[in-house]
Amino acid sequence: MIIDRIIEDALNFIRRFLWWKDGKKKDIPKPFQNIRSHSGDWGLISLVTGRDTPRAVRTWVYSPKRQSHKEAQSAIAVAPQDLHFYLDFLGPLPSVKTAGAERERAQMQSERRRGALVPTHRISILKASHFLNSQGFYDCEVIFWGDYDFYKPGVNMDPERVASIVLDKAVFACLKMVAPLEMESDQWQQHVVKTLNEIKNGYVSQRTSGRVKSQVQASRR
Repeated sequence: MIIDRIIEDALNFIRRFLWWKDGKKKDIPKPFQNIRSHSGDWGLISLVTGRDTPRAVRTWVYSPKRQSHKEAQSAIAVAPQDLHFYLDFLGPLPSVKTAGAERERAQMQSERRRGALVPTHRISILKASHFLNSQGFYDCEVIFWGDYDFYKPGVNMDPERVASIVLDKAVFACLKMVAPLEMESDQWQQHVVKTLNEIKNGYVSQRTSGRVKSQVQASRR
């Protein structure tokens, strides 16, 4: 697997996340803050902050419901795992004003005027251990990632709002699934494309759009 900076940052966050939950290293600060959680029949989703990268826009964690902490850590055939959903900004960061960044912005605008797709954000979905094992190791797998152009002409939403809605709908769909951890990469790809088409065709309700708008600034990272 090729590791770029965004994936590397995601893996570092998962490592800090699990080390903190393990509790053996008392000097590790809590690496995240839970903004809010939603519970379903088979799992729990949590919107969190704490990814230490300026590109982080939105972070969700899905955890299947388990009977108890002791049971989850017991010797079972399949180690308990969670899904991590990350939304990251692509392109030059708005705060960067260097000559190189300005040239890149101009090039992106030129390509968009020609009708080319210019990716604005990345959606990444990773499967990771819920706990460290007895040796202090954990498993992590990149299930899906895709770079998307969330700029939609004629849609009265900026790309970050569109991207946040797409990610939120993917995450909330997990609450209606018995086993979202078993979904394959192509299934997530279909879900993202389907939601993008719904937004383009005006099927996303104003209520959903308004809720995301009010939460984007509070849930950065």
